[in-house]
Amino acid sequence: MRATEVCFDADASADTVRVVGAQIKAIILCEHPKTSIHARLCVFAAPDPLVLGEWIGVWLQVRMEPPRPSLAAALEWVTAIEPGRDQGINLVSSISVTTGKELIRVLCYADDGFRFIVRLTIKVVEEVMARSQRGLPLSSMGLIVLMALAGVLLAAADKGTAQTVGASAPKEDKRIKRDFFYEPEPLDFNDHAGYVQIFDGVSLKNWDGDPAIWRVENGAIVGESTHEKPVINSYISFRGFEAKDFDLKLEIRVDHSGGSGIQYRSKTGLPWKPRPGQVNPNLNWMMTGPQADFWFPVAPMTAEWTGQFYSENTPLGILAWRGQVVESAPQSYPKLVGNIGDRNALGGYVKANDWNQYLIMARGGTFIHVINGQLMAVYVDDDPKSSNNQTGLIGIEIEGYPHDQEMRLSVRNVWVKRLDR
Repeated sequence: MRATEVCFDADASADTVRVVGAQIKAIILCEHPKTSIHARLCVFAAPDPLVLGEWIGVWLQVRMEPPRPSLAAALEWVTAIEPGRDQGINLVSSISVTTGKELIRVLCYADDGFRFIVRLTIKVVEEVMARSQRGLPLSSMGLIVLMALAGVLLAAADKGTAQTVGASAPKEDKRIKRDFFYEPEPLDFNDHAGYVQIFDGVSLKNWDGDPAIWRVENGAIVGESTHEKPVINSYISFRGFEAKDFDLKLEIRVDHSGGSGIQYRSKTGLPWKPRPGQVNPNLNWMMTGPQADFWFPVAPMTAEWTGQFYSENTPLGILAWRGQVVESAPQSYPKLVGNIGDRNALGGYVKANDWNQYLIMARGGTFIHVINGQLMAVYVDDDPKSSNNQTGLIGIEIEGYPHDQEMRLSVRNVWVKRLDR
C-alpha cells in the first residue's frame, strides 16, 4: 500500500484541489495500477466548505479504483476530515452535492460497509445535534445524506444482518485455513443456493413419460421393470425448460438389477434404433443426447459403467469411461488426457441398493460427473457442432437388464442451477 499525505493551506482553491488530486490519481494508478491508495487530508485552517467537499470528492474517486476501500481506510478517512472544535467546520456542512453522491458510492462499495455506515451515522448525528445547539444551519445535502444513512441502517437492521450495503449478503467463509493459504469450503451437497427444484416430490408436474412405467412414491420418481411388464428402455423428461450450462444435483438408487442414467442437453422425437425386444417405442418418450450413467453392478461390464459419459442413441457411444479425462476436437477421435483413478476402485464409492448423490456439471463443452463426492469422469468436447454441445432437456432413463430380472429405479431431490439464462 502506498500512503499519500496531502496538505492544503486555507486559501487553496477548488481548481487547485481538483488538479492536484487528478495528478495524484494519474501518477499513482499508472505506476501501481493494482495498488490501494490511501490519501489523508490535513486541514490546518478553515477552508471554504466547497473546497473541502471537492477534495473529498476527488479522494473518493481515487479510492473507488480496485480494490474496494477497506473498513480501516474508510474510518481513517472519516477521522482525517473531522475538523477541530474551534474551526467551525463539520462533516455535514462541508458536503457538496457531488461529494454527497461519491459518499453514497463509497458507502455502497466499502468492504465493511455496514460498520462504516454505523460509525459515520453516529458522527453525522453528533454534528447535527451540535449545530442545533449552536443554532447553526445544516446544508441541504447534509440532511439528504443523513436521511439516506438512516434509511440504510433501517434496511440493514430489518434484514437482521451486518452486510455490505448495495451488494448481496456475503456468504459465511467456510474455507479451512492452512498456514498462509486456504482449503476450499467443504463439500455440501445440500447447498442449493441459486438452484431451483424441478421435482416437487408429490407429482410429475412438468415431467413427461410413459404413465405405465413412471409414478411418484415416497417423495421420489419411481420406475419399475417386472417379469410381467419388462422395460427394455424408456425415459421421463422434464419439460419445464431446456438448459445448456448448469449444475444438476439429485439422489438416485437402483435396486436388484438393471440400469439408469441422467440425460441432459437431450432431445426427444428423433429416430430411434430399437433395442432387442423393443417394438415401436413412442419417440416422444425416447431421449437422445449426453447421459451420466448409473448401473446396478449386476455384472462386471455394467459395474464399471456408473459415472461415465455416454452419448445415448448416437454413434458416439461411451466417450469418457469412469476414471478418465477425455478430450475431443472437431474431425478427430477422443483422446485420453488424464486419469482420475482406477476404474474398479472408483466403483467402491457407488452404493448398491441405496441412495447416491449425483452432481452433473455442464460448462460449454466441458462435462463433469461426481458421485458421492468423488469425481468419476470428465469429458471435453471442443466441437461446437457436436450433439453434446446443444441446449436440451433433462431426463431420467430406466433400462431393465437382464430382461428376466426385476428392477426398481428411484430418483429424488432434483435441483438445477441454470447458468445460461
